[in-house]
Amino acid sequence: MAESILSALVLAIVSVEAFSSNAIFAYDAYWAFRLRSAVSVGIYRKQATAIGAISLGWILIFVNFVIVGALHYYTLFFLVDALNALLLFYWIDSAVLAARRSDPLARDTLHWQELRLWLWGLIVAATVVSIGLATYYELVTGSVPQFMYYIIPTQPNQLNPTPNWGAGFLPVLVAVATGVVALPLAAHRTKDEPLHQSLWWFAAFVVFIIFVPLLNNALWTLTFLIAGGYSLYRSARALIPHDIAKFSETVS
Repeated sequence: MAESILSALVLAIVSVEAFSSNAIFAYDAYWAFRLRSAVSVGIYRKQATAIGAISLGWILIFVNFVIVGALHYYTLFFLVDALNALLLFYWIDSAVLAARRSDPLARDTLHWQELRLWLWGLIVAATVVSIGLATYYELVTGSVPQFMYYIIPTQPNQLNPTPNWGAGFLPVLVAVATGVVALPLAAHRTKDEPLHQSLWWFAAFVVFIIFVPLLNNALWTLTFLIAGGYSLYRSARALIPHDIAKFSETVS
């Protein structure tokens, strides 16, 4: 009896956190797109648009996870994941290039002009391989092998359905690992204060996301997602013009 009550309580908490994390990402998207219409600086508009798109992408990942769990469309799962990886890396690439343009010394962080070409090639190749393998296994065997989901051996259950960094998630892993290294360096070197703050908060989002698949616990997973969603919100908010009254009139 006690175990049943405890399981029901945990499941209720997980459900509330799942709703909360998606609500936060939805609010991030709303805030970012409204901000985009309020600012005139091109680089801020681009940053706000990217933050809004990435927020919607994470909602789509959650919805996709539910659909795959119900209908077993494994290829769709990895396709949506790969598209989010491409979007995330596009934003990281653009942010690092923008930070360099605002650096008085125009320093090339991590030799980014050359490194970015290799990373783009790696992510695109990993995307093709991931989707190709998922399609092959789904058509031939009707299921996707564990190595596509899990690099750390584990058995999922109803309170821990989150795969960790298996082979199928290599595109996202490359993107977030790059962000963890490149974004703080770019933020440190830029002299544009709103961009500086926005990049630091987005780097925090990337750090939270890279740990999400490794937590092996639904409560901690969703807690980190909520923290990541809050970091995205602060990343967008950092781009607000200094004239708050004018901004408030614009978005109201």
